[in-house]
Amino acid sequence: MWMSQVDANGHYSLFITPLHYYQTYIGCAISVLTNGTLVYIILSRPHQKMGNYKYVVLAFVCFDILYSLVDVITKPGLYYYKQSFVLFSSGGLLSYPPPIGVFAACLWTAFFAIVKYMYLFTLKYAWIWVVVVALGSLDYALTCWFTMYPTETTYDFLEDTIQENFNISVRNLGFISSVYWISNNNTIQMSYRDFFGMINIFILECVTFSAMIYCGYKSQRALSKFNTMLSSSTRALQKSLLKALVIQTMVPLFLAYIPCWIGFSLPLTPFEVSKVTSNNVVITALTLFPICDCIVIIYYVKAFRDTLIEILGNIPCLNCWIGQILPDSRSTRSNKVHSSSQSNNKQCSTQMT
Repeated sequence: MWMSQVDANGHYSLFITPLHYYQTYIGCAISVLTNGTLVYIILSRPHQKMGNYKYVVLAFVCFDILYSLVDVITKPGLYYYKQSFVLFSSGGLLSYPPPIGVFAACLWTAFFAIVKYMYLFTLKYAWIWVVVVALGSLDYALTCWFTMYPTETTYDFLEDTIQENFNISVRNLGFISSVYWISNNNTIQMSYRDFFGMINIFILECVTFSAMIYCGYKSQRALSKFNTMLSSSTRALQKSLLKALVIQTMVPLFLAYIPCWIGFSLPLTPFEVSKVTSNNVVITALTLFPICDCIVIIYYVKAFRDTLIEILGNIPCLNCWIGQILPDSRSTRSNKVHSSSQSNNKQCSTQMT
């Protein structure tokens, strides 16, 4: 059963458990912290061998931070009822009045057309690709606005169940919804508007995912072509960067695309999904996406990982802990300090002589 809090002005908060209420805030804080750390790592070190890759990573990071901020001001929730799904704002800053809540839901969904299109931004005439991505995102948002905006039929269909489960009138709820089958005069009719919206969104997500696969394949071909022309260190760096990109492809697949496909298509299946399951799995996965995306980059790119270890090693309370789990890095750092001190002492003795 959903719990609801509604003030005198009509502003509401809907949640299943206290953890569900705070999960978007916690996720946003962790995302901003981890991605902000990655920005500092990139900007505080030259990383000259990486070339344009560091700018691609900065594009990833900016997207992840912006996505988390939109997520926290929207606080999306998911609800299923018979042959329909409801994506609503559960109490974010843009939840009320209802038209603003609809806008927030459309804005949040538009980000799925941007996911990982940043692969294209290192090509020539990058501004053209920026326009293409913006148009794709606009198409996604407008599709949700025009094909999922609640109508009188939607209100009548959802009023009783929303009132029963949320203790709030559906007309006071900011949401978008697709009712795929409509009951009219004891006959079941297909809603062409809702099916068109679902098909268009499915095509957009397939296009973005195909772009990721294509660019990853071209990167692998380019790396194989120049494999013999690169030094061993540069070749190892490029392979680690490519591995990071491959894993980054899996992150949105499992934490963004698949949850979205499930969310839009589940009402078409005979499966019954509880409110707790749909929110704890789908919405939580989408909240974790920008966090996991950043962690993958730091973990698989050795230059970023070593820089983070160095930064953490300079923090007194973490220095001993870093030394215990990574004794090699600690000894290496000590040798560097020892060598530096010996060099300084030798220079001083030379000057005295």
